[in-house]
Amino acid sequence: MTDTTSAGNAHHVHDQGEPHETDAAAATISMRGMIVIISCVMATMALLVVIEMLRH
Repeated sequence: MTDTTSAGNAHHVHDQGEPHETDAAAATISMRGMIVIISCVMATMALLVVIEMLRH
């Protein structure tokens, strides 16, 4: 049961007897990374829009 849950949480992590804390941390880090990347993309798009507005 624990093996299936760990595999479901992190697919790239191989089953090497690692503790579940590492899987949870990896999942949270990946989620935070995605949120940071999305926020950075949105910020850059907003800056580009503002620059285009100021040009015209």
